[in-house]
Amino acid sequence: MNKRLALVLVPLLIILTACATTSTGGSSSSQSSSSPSAELTKLPTGTIGVLQITAAAESVVRSAATIEKANTAAGWKTVVTDGKGTPAVMSQAMTDFIARGVDAIITIAVDAPLIAPQIEQAKAAGIPVVSAPYGSSDPNHLYTAIFGPSTDGYIHSMSGYLMKKYPSGAKFVAVDVPAVATAHEFVVGVADDLVGASFDYQGVADADPADVVNSFTTATSNILQAHPDTQIMLSCCDFSPPIQERVLQSMGRQDVLLTGRFDNLSSLALFETNKNLVLGAANSDRGVLVALDAIYAHKANGTAIPTANDQSVYTFTVIDSSNAPATGKFYFDPDEQINEFVAKWTKDYS
Repeated sequence: MNKRLALVLVPLLIILTACATTSTGGSSSSQSSSSPSAELTKLPTGTIGVLQITAAAESVVRSAATIEKANTAAGWKTVVTDGKGTPAVMSQAMTDFIARGVDAIITIAVDAPLIAPQIEQAKAAGIPVVSAPYGSSDPNHLYTAIFGPSTDGYIHSMSGYLMKKYPSGAKFVAVDVPAVATAHEFVVGVADDLVGASFDYQGVADADPADVVNSFTTATSNILQAHPDTQIMLSCCDFSPPIQERVLQSMGRQDVLLTGRFDNLSSLALFETNKNLVLGAANSDRGVLVALDAIYAHKANGTAIPTANDQSVYTFTVIDSSNAPATGKFYFDPDEQINEFVAKWTKDYS
């Protein structure tokens, strides 16, 4: 094995094994872009640009951190930019990545139409642009690939849970972010499932991803005042539960079941004081690791980045007070998922 890669990969693998917290769930299978061979290929060094839709979203920051940690293990560099929920900022970030000559770009929850010209420019410059791990609207198939758990998986696991917990006729409202396609698709999808099961959809309030705290606070307060007898509040996102929990508490409405997505530590911590909470989650860190695996294989071997988003490697669940992990621990631990892929790359590359 090349001494440099061994010195980088093997110690980190040992550290991650020692330091990884115990997770409540996860998947041991891995999606692989290449199979080991007797004669190992050298993995060249490179740089990946990471564009976050907004650093106000905890899960987005977590995904970027997973990319950076795993990328460092492979001897690569990472440049992370906060898109601030603003198309102009995202477009400029993409332009900067292209000018810098990065080897690949990973966008996190950025819809392709927001940066369409820059995606085309990057691809013309030979820079693959991949979306991971939360899915993105891409009606013109501009992205090289999209990796991560499907929005449908999140939708049906959450609606299935709610239909088991509540009888038909249960009243619900929603807080949505129409400007973010996958967030909007989740809210619409769960609402459609519940309406199909004869739940009573009382109304929806929209929030602004460029002003997360204020817009979610206002939207939550307004929709609760308009529908004081509601039983369930659907919410689109990872950052919403801590914001909306404060509103529910101030209004004395912790009787309303609050829903959210992803096993963020800030959301999981709410189970200490509010048992009336459910979170839809999946082993989403695997999506960015699969993306890195494909990028490395492309760089090392010229392997085409696969366009299929294999859903068999993802596990969906709903977290409530009965299965919430201990305080400070993830349900799907990022380090365990990084550890698995670092071991794979150690075997795959010299």
